[in-house]
This record gives sequence, C-alpha cells and structure tokens, in this order.
Amino acid sequence: MSSTQQHTVKVLVNDDDEAQGVLVDGLLDLASVEDPELPRFIVVQAWRLDAGCRMVDAEQADVVLLDLSLPDSFGLNTVVEFRQRCPVVPVIVASGSFRPEIADEVRQSGGSKFLQKGTADGKQLADMILRCIQEAGTSK
Repeated sequence: MSSTQQHTVKVLVNDDDEAQGVLVDGLLDLASVEDPELPRFIVVQAWRLDAGCRMVDAEQADVVLLDLSLPDSFGLNTVVEFRQRCPVVPVIVASGSFRPEIADEVRQSGGSKFLQKGTADGKQLADMILRCIQEAGTSK
C-alpha cells in the first residue's frame, strides 16, 4: 500500500497512566516507520472508563487498549462494563499483572485479547491490533 493510500487506525488507550498512551503511540509510530505497509496509527487516551466509552460512542476509536484498573472501574468488571456499553469495538485488555488464567478470564468477560504491559514491541502490538480489528470484522 503506498503512503497516499495508507489508511488510519484509531487506537484508544483507556488507562489512567499517561505514560501508557505515550508508550503505545511511540511503539506504533516506530512500527509504522519500520514497516511502511502498516496503517497510520492515531493514538488517543482516556483516563476513566466512562470517558473511554464516550470516545468510542463518538467514533474516536477502532480498537481499545483497556487497563483493568481505572479510577471508576476495577478488575474484570471493567471489561464487562465496557462491553455492555461498547459491544462492537475490539478490546485488548492491557494489564501490568499477569496470572496464567487471566487471558481466558478476559475472553470470558468480553475482551478480544490479553496483553501484559511491557511485553510487546511496536510490530507485535500493531499486529495484535490489526488482528483484533480483522477478527471483529470492523476493519475499513
């Protein structure tokens, strides 16, 4: 795909740590530079679950990286509530904690994938995002 045909993917980082949004933006920018076939990623951030849901409702996200610990929601209930309010957008749960069973629990709660923070490089993150969008059938 040439750069004139390059499409964009809007990524919402729903995390109360501003550094996560900056990190995701940097990783995806680097991946796009290294692989010009990747889409252009636009990263936005919401610090509360309610704000994230409003951004999705306003079509400001094609995929969501959702933290399990937000000021207005905690644990797997965060995924359940997000899914109730935003049933279509793909959700990658990104958490700093890891238990072997968490990936299954995330899927049972409505998340598409689980990502342990700090374990993926930009290309892996980009691939996961694009796979989630494709699997959800929400690609453009």
